[in-house]
Amino acid sequence: MYRQGEFSSIGGIYLKKGINGLSHTRIGFLVEKKLFKKAVERNRIRRLLREAVRRNIETIKPGMDIIIFYRDLKQEKNLATVASALERLLKKSNLLLNKK
Repeated sequence: MYRQGEFSSIGGIYLKKGINGLSHTRIGFLVEKKLFKKAVERNRIRRLLREAVRRNIETIKPGMDIIIFYRDLKQEKNLATVASALERLLKKSNLLLNKK
């Protein structure tokens, strides 16, 4: 995945994607301990990312492996900003299904 996947980013959210050959999409979240020292901070960011993905899960293409990295120290960490940035990133990465 790390060697062969495609990379995209918007702001402090980075995404690595690859095809997994399965009928469903797998999504992982990575928040660096180097940037966020306290586990409480890292877990809060992971919860925000999970909720933002949950809101878009029906529109994400099946059969993909996705790793989402969060490295933004300057941006305020609330659900609205994280969700909008993640949705823009999914569009940029061409991971959303075409709505009819």
